[in-house]
Amino acid sequence: MATLDRDRHRAAPAADALATFLADPDLRYFTLPGHKRSPLLAEDEPAIRYDAPGSVVWDPPGGILPPGFVNPQEQAEHLAADLWGVDYARFVVSGSTQGNLALMLAAGPPGSKVIIPRGAHKSLVAGLALAGLEPVWIVPQLDVATGLPLGVTPAAVRAALATHPDVSAIALVEPSWLGLMGDVAAIAEIAHAHGIPLLVDHAWGAAFGFHPAMPPSVMRLGADAAITSIHKTLHAYTPGSLLMANSGVLDVERLERAFQTLNTTSPAAPMIASLDTVRRDMALEGAALLDPVVRAAAMVRDRLSDIPGLVMVNPSWIDLPAVHAVDPTKLVLIMPGTGADGFALRADLWQQGIRLELVDRDSVIPLLTLGDQPGDAERLADALHASLHRHAGPPRLPTASTTLWGLMPQVGMSPRDAFFAPAETVSLADAVGRIAVETVVPYPPGVAALAPGEVVTPVVIDALREVRDAGCRIAYCADPTLATLRVATRR
Repeated sequence: MATLDRDRHRAAPAADALATFLADPDLRYFTLPGHKRSPLLAEDEPAIRYDAPGSVVWDPPGGILPPGFVNPQEQAEHLAADLWGVDYARFVVSGSTQGNLALMLAAGPPGSKVIIPRGAHKSLVAGLALAGLEPVWIVPQLDVATGLPLGVTPAAVRAALATHPDVSAIALVEPSWLGLMGDVAAIAEIAHAHGIPLLVDHAWGAAFGFHPAMPPSVMRLGADAAITSIHKTLHAYTPGSLLMANSGVLDVERLERAFQTLNTTSPAAPMIASLDTVRRDMALEGAALLDPVVRAAAMVRDRLSDIPGLVMVNPSWIDLPAVHAVDPTKLVLIMPGTGADGFALRADLWQQGIRLELVDRDSVIPLLTLGDQPGDAERLADALHASLHRHAGPPRLPTASTTLWGLMPQVGMSPRDAFFAPAETVSLADAVGRIAVETVVPYPPGVAALAPGEVVTPVVIDALREVRDAGCRIAYCADPTLATLRVATRR
């Protein structure tokens, strides 16, 4: 990371403005929100004491806009741009979903093609429909031993560009939910050689670049724009995020228009202030804050290393094909070799007051962050160790959720056309050969088995039935039991 002006980053303009606002007991304002932080209402709803509209908190002194006035939120965003080393930064109050939608609106005009990985979050898929873009799907390279995705390769991107030279942008998801990153720098070079931007869903990479053991931010690797969820692995209010971009290949003015189109006109000042506070904390002591997390993750992996058949993502995975960086703080337990069931582990830990980020039959992801208290990681390690021993059994094959990573979808119409197409509800069996108009996502792994506009194939149906029967949650479709599916009406 470039040398920072630490004195400059000691300021927290948005957070300080909110603190000043909240500290004035005599202030009365005849604006929104309706509760006006009334002490009478706060008796029943204490959280409103800390709520405040940004439009009021950021008002200039005297309420008159002086020449050259930059409000505290804009000042904080300039500091965020400096910290992350980018030309443009915006605080996002509706999560990385809002940022991904903005990235797709900035990717090109309606009808443009975008290279996009099959592991894309549903918000990127929704962005395709919103912006009227045509997906050029690519699949990540899969690990032979586990069937899990390792990363999108530069070769896969080159092959997609050779077949579709009129692509307007490349979108990636880096890091993956496994904490793995592909060769972002090489793919950025490929994109720029074709004169197109690289856009990255960097939701799980907010802490990247702030500790020697952490991978660099994708913006440092050549991405033209990225959205990152500051609330996921750092300490902003949910779902505070940061949208970043560099000018040059990308039309940053279009990205700003997209952001403003999607952004609320009533941003909550506490969320903006929390993003500003995180920026200050990471600038001044990011490595010190993250060091216990890096060490805690290593400790948990070491504690579980004697479990027969357990596979854990770890920094040595950087030696695998298509992996160029590994998040050392990410704990991913891959279960089939142990014979244990992830849902059984979750039930055990639930009874002990421990909640987990993601669970399916084959994998468990406990999220470690700088918010963990002393002793939390040891408690987690002990609980996992005992539960894994309790539920150990003969090794088994993975469920079909891993099949979904490697499926190349069969596109029947554009996502936008499918979104607006006349539709009907049919049984899952009768949906074979029809075009889906809804998104079907098993959680985990959170990969779209079907996206709007894709043909429903027997392979997809079989995989969906298996993951459903194994206990995975089926999200975003009208019928999560998968007894029925919404498909385009035949003309």
